[in-house]
Amino acid sequence: MNPRRQNLKNVTHEEIENAMKRYLDNGGTIKHLDSPYDNPNLNYDSMDHEERQMVYEITGVKNSG
Repeated sequence: MNPRRQNLKNVTHEEIENAMKRYLDNGGTIKHLDSPYDNPNLNYDSMDHEERQMVYEITGVKNSG
């Protein structure tokens, strides 16, 4: 269950930074995901034609080639 925030006021960047600092200070961690630009294994150019077509179909992107 994901608790909803009861106070719906606007939150400032400073409040967000303070909350993140408290979270990290209390032992929390933030997972950084690999970017396809940083990870050559995630590059679309490395996929064969069938895999690329499947990605186009799933995402709804039209293949111009």
